[in-house]
Amino acid sequence: MIRSSGAAVGMVTALVAALFSAVLAAPVGAGTSGISHVVQLGDSYSAGYGVLSNYRSASSGTCLEPGFFNSTVVPGGRLATQLGVTLDFQACGGAEIDDVVDQFRTSRSSIPGDGSGSLVVFTAGGNDLRSVRGEMWPDILQRCILWDTSCEKRSNNHAANLDVIRARMVALVDEISVSAPGAQVRVLGYPELMQRTPGCWGVTGVDRNEADFLDSIARNLNDVLESAVGEVAVSRGGDIEFVDVEGAFDDHGACQTSWSGQRFVNDTVFVPWSLRVASNSFHPTATGYVAYSEALNSSL
Repeated sequence: MIRSSGAAVGMVTALVAALFSAVLAAPVGAGTSGISHVVQLGDSYSAGYGVLSNYRSASSGTCLEPGFFNSTVVPGGRLATQLGVTLDFQACGGAEIDDVVDQFRTSRSSIPGDGSGSLVVFTAGGNDLRSVRGEMWPDILQRCILWDTSCEKRSNNHAANLDVIRARMVALVDEISVSAPGAQVRVLGYPELMQRTPGCWGVTGVDRNEADFLDSIARNLNDVLESAVGEVAVSRGGDIEFVDVEGAFDDHGACQTSWSGQRFVNDTVFVPWSLRVASNSFHPTATGYVAYSEALNSSL
């Protein structure tokens, strides 16, 4: 029994070491040389929920404390580690755009002067999404996977508030640019989650048409976010960019089978002994977070 326990500990240690090596694998470009401080804001994608192993319920709304799996795996935290600079980690699962406004206001005191030398990076907007029936994005996913057949044919499942999301994102990025005009600002988009190949064998309960529908929601959301960020970049100037990650995740969605080694997005993960969907469902895997980091670093 003692030997088995030691072997298990050794395996866990090796796994953590391998993951930590992968964390630092994304190359750092010359454009990062002027960065001395990183602020990581955002929602669960920015909080590292994809590599959770404790199966938090998707409805918990619990914000992760800074630690290995969230502050180092996510793009801003990884970059700060690679550069050896300070990190202000504010990202929280369940955050909507207005919450990210509050995160930035909290972090502002850590940003020196006008923000020169600081990088502000985040994902936001996914939790603001509402369907025609008023459901949030995780609820739309759950409905398509568990309850509705051909969910794409039901108009109540379609996104209904993209214009509201755009206005909120404009307000957020504008506040950051006015408060810290010297900071680099990077708004990261979302991957297409499913990406059938040509079916969706990796996600039980989703057919090819539903996969296409769910991916179209992500694309439309990204278009709105990119438009909002671009508007502020033009009106305020400064180093403000939307970072499209769809290419970085191309052909690596949840529809890939787990044994293919090509999946950058988790399939549905259930809380053990229940039908509750866990918080790491349809979030980036460790490899997916490396893809996110490569996209961020390429934009700097």
